[in-house]
Amino acid sequence: MAQRAIDPVGAAEHVVHAARTAGEAISALRGGLRPFLPIDVVSIVTFRDEEVVFAATSDDSVFYRTGTQVGYGITDDVTKIVSTLLLGRGIRVRLDEYDIGLLALPLEQEGIAVAIAAPVMDGEVVVGALAAAARDPDAFTDDDVAVFERIARAVGARLLELLETAKD
Repeated sequence: MAQRAIDPVGAAEHVVHAARTAGEAISALRGGLRPFLPIDVVSIVTFRDEEVVFAATSDDSVFYRTGTQVGYGITDDVTKIVSTLLLGRGIRVRLDEYDIGLLALPLEQEGIAVAIAAPVMDGEVVVGALAAAARDPDAFTDDDVAVFERIARAVGARLLELLETAKD
């Protein structure tokens, strides 16, 4: 019996809906998307009232942070990135082309050169961002950004559910 090909959105939905925790979902998302996108790291961040609420990365670390201001130490380029996400659109960011200030330090330590991000929605409201990053500066195309937007729409609600569970 021939195996049915799965598209990246279907692969993302499959691994995220099978996960029991946010960390497991993000880690599985990285693995599930690797056949389609050259991903080294996947992360999610959510915010409420201009404060970071949750963050999870594909190394299975989930943490709950309250009180961190979204705008703290933000450069003009970060404002542009966040504005794009708040408009409901994805974006591709090469670290050598954007000044993202202190946010670049952990990425540079991991050798990350480029990232794509897409908004995570709660209904019609942007409540966070799903991001994928790679060490290869030419890893992502504009088509990849469009695919990643579809992935974020498809799995965003489940990721929010898992992050809310992590808070308890």
